[in-house]
Parts: sequence; C-alpha cells; structure tokens
Amino acid sequence: VLDGNGAYWWPQKDTLQVTRGHLVEFMYSTRVRIYDVQLLDSPFWNTHIYDCDDVHVRGVSIEAPGDSPNTDGWDPDSSRNVVIEDSSYSGGDDCVAIKSGWDCFGLDYGKPSKNITVRRVNCTGRYAGIAVGSETSGGVEDVLIQDVNIFSANAVAHVKTGPTRGSYVRNVVFDGITAEGAAALGDGILVDLNYGSPNPSCPEGWEPPAPPDVRDITFKNIKATHANVTKSAVHLVGLPNAVVTGVALLEVHIDAGGWLCANVSGTAQQGTVEPWPPCAEITAA
Repeated sequence: VLDGNGAYWWPQKDTLQVTRGHLVEFMYSTRVRIYDVQLLDSPFWNTHIYDCDDVHVRGVSIEAPGDSPNTDGWDPDSSRNVVIEDSSYSGGDDCVAIKSGWDCFGLDYGKPSKNITVRRVNCTGRYAGIAVGSETSGGVEDVLIQDVNIFSANAVAHVKTGPTRGSYVRNVVFDGITAEGAAALGDGILVDLNYGSPNPSCPEGWEPPAPPDVRDITFKNIKATHANVTKSAVHLVGLPNAVVTGVALLEVHIDAGGWLCANVSGTAQQGTVEPWPPCAEITAA
C-alpha cells in the first residue's frame, strides 16, 4: 500500500506555488512494471508515466475521495507501448487520461503517446471514465480501450482537446464500455475540441502552427441503457477550422439524452445505435 496523505495536500491546491506531487511517477524509463499495489489518497495524479516505453500496469487498485482534486488514476504522457489492465479506480477525477504535453511544451518536445491499451478496468470518478487529452500537443495515436466498466463519470468515452493544443489525435477505438445500473453520467460519448485552457507558461500570444487534427475515432459496443445520463447521449463538437472526421459508431446503446453535433463528420450503423436517428452531420451506414 502506498498512502499519499492527500488530505494534507488537497486544501492547498490553490495556494501552493508548485504542483502537488504524483504518488507514482516514472520518467524516461523502459520496461516499467507496476503490479499488485494499492494506491491511496494521492496528492495529485496517482500514476504519471512520462516519456516511457514498454509499460505494463496490472492488478492496481486506486482509491481517493470522490471530491479529491486532480486525483487522476493513470496518465500515460508522451509514452509508447503502454498496457493498463485488470485494475480499478475510485477517485475525484479521470480514471485514465492519455496525454502528450500542454501547448508549446508538447509541440516542442514532440513525442506522441502511441500504442496505448486499457482493458478490464473498473472506473468510478467525477470526470472522464477513459479520456484522451486534454493535453495532446505532442500527438496521440493508436489507442485501444476495451472491456471497461464505468460507475460514474462525466462521460464514459471522452476525447478532449482545444484550439491551443494543435497536433493530432487519431486512430482511437473505444470497444466494450459498459455503464449500467445506477451509473451516474454527464454525457455518454463526448468529443469536444473546445476544451482546456491555454498554457500560461508559453510565450505571450503563442499559437500552434495548425489547429488540432482529430480523426478516425471509433465507438463500438458501448452500453449505457439504464445509466443516469444528464446531458447528451452523444456529444461530437469540433471547430470551424478543425472538423472532426472519421467518427464511427456501431452497437452503441444509450437510452437517455440526445445528439449534440457541430463541425464533425462520420457514420452510425443503422439498427445498432441508440438514440436514433443521429444528428445531421453523421451519416447512416
């Protein structure tokens, strides 16, 4: 058991001059193994995996109060060949958030998160179930999320980036996510390119060379037929100068909420997607 004594740190989140510490952090490492450990009350993110290659997480239990700030479960960041499996999270933020740098920092460092797999994970949190972003300025690609149970989240599957992020998110597959029973959700599926604040440490007036390029995002075998969805079943919003392309939905069943779409294109497989019909931007396939 690793206990971060978070109750001492959380009340200082707005007064400390430095970022609260991660409970577990690996940087610039290869062949990282994190097995069979319990993480309690992290001051900040529980597990930060930065610029690492060949990472395997298995049998990890993470616990923190539901109102504990910034207590993400796992944050693979500019890392490659990461597997997170057979683990559980109950805390105050994102269960998993795949990142690659914040604005100028990520673009200058230039290392994407790539070949990331998350499977057989149980998530109870205040924000995203499984997220890509919002710090994606080094790029994120080739992500597989499979067989995940969500008990509370602001969205079961969340792709979040913003105008100052630039770079790309592509080839992301959410396959087999269940939020049943009394699961408390904001949105069901959430893709939004208006997310996140600019990095104040970048030069004044800094902008990325191009807007974020988000494409080829697949949602399949998503089931939230008895969940408490308070916003949209499907929220897909790009930017006027950065249309999200290649979205695909099949075997998606969310029986509360409607569609919210703008600056997006893609397909939904007729007869396998609820609610139906989709928004005008999404073509029936």
